[in-house]
Amino acid sequence: MRQQQFVSKRVSVNSGNGMFGRKNFDAVKKVGASVNWGQNHNIVRHAQNGLGKFAYTAILFMLVVICGLIYLTQGTKTSNYDYELSAIDREIAELSVKKDELKVEQARLTSVAKTEKTEVAKHMKEASVAGYVAE
Repeated sequence: MRQQQFVSKRVSVNSGNGMFGRKNFDAVKKVGASVNWGQNHNIVRHAQNGLGKFAYTAILFMLVVICGLIYLTQGTKTSNYDYELSAIDREIAELSVKKDELKVEQARLTSVAKTEKTEVAKHMKEASVAGYVAE
């Protein structure tokens, strides 16, 4: 059963002989309330129940779980960024190798074109196989 505390809405003391006579005045005086309760006023106040130990434990557990999930999420995000950065670094390395190969190819093609246009190359004759000496 709930704990009960007798309260009063009014502060005045009425020493009438009716319902709130001397007998009831002594009972009310013990709980520190007034004699004149009046009509349609609550005379019982129930004590408020707070959260129990189990509820506090459950709330604390849920807070710990939420903090753990936030921590794991942040760790996962950094790992994902690391994977993306390594993929980009790999792509950069591949493109730089391809760029070096293209520079070599460009140098080879420009050198052949330049040598064909020189004066020395214009006076050269076409090479043909004259024959081989037999042993």
